[in-house]
Amino acid sequence: GNKNNKGKEIEKEKEKTDIKQPKDDDIPKNKFKIIFLGDSGVGAKTTLIRRIIGEEFNERVDATFSSNFARKNVDIGNNEELILELWDTIGSETFREVNKFFLKNIDCVVLGYAITSRKSFDAIKYWYQTTKDLNLCNLIYLVGNKIDLYDSREVSKEEAIQYAESLNLRYFELSCKTDEGINGFYNDLVNHIKELYIAKTK
Repeated sequence: GNKNNKGKEIEKEKEKTDIKQPKDDDIPKNKFKIIFLGDSGVGAKTTLIRRIIGEEFNERVDATFSSNFARKNVDIGNNEELILELWDTIGSETFREVNKFFLKNIDCVVLGYAITSRKSFDAIKYWYQTTKDLNLCNLIYLVGNKIDLYDSREVSKEEAIQYAESLNLRYFELSCKTDEGINGFYNDLVNHIKELYIAKTK
């Protein structure tokens, strides 16, 4: 029945997007995998990644139906650079299981929700639990998108900060539409990845 079809869909999706995971020894020390998790439509995954790599805001970004990644090289001086792999994942209920195939060798997790959607904020508990159950990494961000729609806010900044602090998450609010807050988030992310790189190369 439906359960069977769902299983087949997941397998099909896995085959379509399967990328062989490198062994730990094969991963260059300056390469870091950052994965973006959250419910569909929050704008803090596909759109945020596109903003980080310098693309213009697009109202009509298609929903993500497979796990894709963008690469950004960051010059940190001394002829050294960080390679950031920004992984965009499926957020819909149907494909939640598929994400588990991509949750390997992660250095940082970005949990995204929309400040205008209580539902997407409540879902963060699921996404956070996934990162903990799979012991993904210690560097985790909570990002609230759509601050340009402050009149429609359903989650207060105070509540989000309190939640982030209780779980030791780094918290940022931003707008992928207007760019507000994106530089602050990005600079903080790069600084923390740089710290991981220094620790790796000591």
